[in-house]
Amino acid sequence: MIRDAVIIGNTAKTSDPRNSVNLSHLRRHTTDIAHTLAHLGEYSFDVTPILEFDRDAALAAFTKAVKKTAARFDAQTTPADTSCLLVYYFGHGVERMNDLHLAFKDSNTAKLPTMIGFRQIADIVFGLGIPRAVFVIDSCYAGAAAFQVHAASGGGQRFVVLASTVALQRAAVREGPSPFGAFSLYLFGGLRDVEAAAPPAHQVTVTSLFRYVKDALDLENYEQEAYLIDGGLSEFVLAEALPKVVIDPRFNSRAAKKSFYRKMWWIGSTILERSSMSTHQLYAIVRKSQPIEFLTPVKRGSTTAYQPIQESTFGNYIERLRTLTVVGQEEPLSLTPQGRKMFAKGGVYFNRVLVELVGDELVRQGFSVEQLDSLVRYKVHSRGIPTATELFLDARRIGKPLVTSEWFGTLLELLAQCGYFRYAAQKTYFPY
Repeated sequence: MIRDAVIIGNTAKTSDPRNSVNLSHLRRHTTDIAHTLAHLGEYSFDVTPILEFDRDAALAAFTKAVKKTAARFDAQTTPADTSCLLVYYFGHGVERMNDLHLAFKDSNTAKLPTMIGFRQIADIVFGLGIPRAVFVIDSCYAGAAAFQVHAASGGGQRFVVLASTVALQRAAVREGPSPFGAFSLYLFGGLRDVEAAAPPAHQVTVTSLFRYVKDALDLENYEQEAYLIDGGLSEFVLAEALPKVVIDPRFNSRAAKKSFYRKMWWIGSTILERSSMSTHQLYAIVRKSQPIEFLTPVKRGSTTAYQPIQESTFGNYIERLRTLTVVGQEEPLSLTPQGRKMFAKGGVYFNRVLVELVGDELVRQGFSVEQLDSLVRYKVHSRGIPTATELFLDARRIGKPLVTSEWFGTLLELLAQCGYFRYAAQKTYFPY
């Protein structure tokens, strides 16, 4: 499946500072958009950003990105129906000669040759043979691009244009500490929202997302009319919505006593209480106090006794906490800033921080919590058994470079103990 996205973004300054999007705002929001697009599970995009470029540099970078996508399409005899190129533009737009002209860092809006007409963008996309293209445009007069996209497309090429306004209308910016296009915020924010999905499959299509954005703009009384022109992709699936998972931020005291989750709680709480201890000294406390989290059964004749785990095993747990950045890398043992937040005040933010840290670790392994959630849902929908082993194998099949099945299972269990997944005793996982 080929899902590439090019994000073209430029600052948009106005006479009213409350509506001006500076470089900091632009980078913040386009980074969020890129992250959203890159974490849509099986519908994820490979993203190329082109931010605050001069006109010629932007055109060269865009052409290079589209050529790369075109080569990927050419390499596949029959690309998947979910394959596409998504082109997103945010910035100033000027309507002239029945076309939308895009402003760049060195553009003069009074001189069209210093800008890029959207017909040129469309000619590059369709001229290089892209069979399916989604254009998202958030600028004043965005709808003016629709005619040129339609005119540039050839036989068999399908497209859709999602524009923030009709051709003769200005676009709105949401005011605040970090202003940005209201249309963009609603559109990309809706990609995982069940309210933007087409029932009953929870798939967010072009039509369902456009309806969601249009309703949101109307509800907030923005005086702009979002515009859609369809060239055969109105029911194209952009993403799969996820029901919102509400996680109790507090430590889950009902978690199984022998779980790694409870071991983490004991280790972190003890380090917080008793500073400047080495791993060996902390293990000595385990040997002396024998907390149930670290007891293991040992057969002695016809009876079973319980004794503390080996020091090497205890050391492995410490290394896991270092990998998650809960505990610092050096001796003596100390909590990281995130670790201190987890264990402070009786663990009122324990789960909230832990989910973030597990998510960061999954990203370091080329994966994400969102993709894991999609795997679980796919397994359930296909009547498979969503065990840790099966999910690990599924992840490997789609090319995710996970390290070991044991560590993957540990991360999955931690998310379940936090309440991100429902969790069965036989170690199967289910979405909420």
